[in-house]
Amino acid sequence: MNALSEEPPAMDAELSDAIGPYFSRGHSPYPRVDRRAAGATARKRTPEVLVREIESLVAEMNSIPVDWTEVGYERGCRYVIDSMARRHPELTGAAMKTLGWNFSYVNR
Repeated sequence: MNALSEEPPAMDAELSDAIGPYFSRGHSPYPRVDRRAAGATARKRTPEVLVREIESLVAEMNSIPVDWTEVGYERGCRYVIDSMARRHPELTGAAMKTLGWNFSYVNR
């Protein structure tokens, strides 16, 4: 919630809608980066800006520290996904699920 207005942050449909195509969700059995497909979904942003924003989210997700030996794979992935969901309430559930799909695949 916004501390000043008590309203939840607005969903970022454009960014959320580009995350699935970026990872080839629905077209590949594993996450596969497709910058062109993500850029093709651009409406208000340029394709390049949209792709950079997705890559920034991925970098942020990968920078969250996890002690894999202590928490294990499943709990570690869940911790990172939940952390990102709290940090980015503007993303849809489907977008977060896709980011989590990529994160869990990369860290398997």
